Amino acid sequence: MIQYAGRSVGTTNNGWSMMYEGGRYGHDYLSRASINLRAAGLNVPERALYPNRYTDAKGEKLSGNHAYRMTMPANPPADAFGH
Repeated sequence: MIQYAGRSVGTTNNGWSMMYEGGRYGHDYLSRASINLRAAGLNVPERALYPNRYTDAKGEKLSGNHAYRMTMPANPPADAFGH
């Protein structure tokens, strides 16, 4: 249960899952356990975000049997790096 709980926490956008509540779990012990199973701790969103993806563009589970390509826009909205 803990192993797979991390795949359904957070906010999903365009296939990517983002845990905006990371580092602030309150009484959400399942999310806390799931995050700590994969990585010891998680920074609060103001310090770092960790996008996760488990399926391809067709909704199929990612597999090492396939090659994938991720493309980014030439000018991503990354103004936080300049501060």
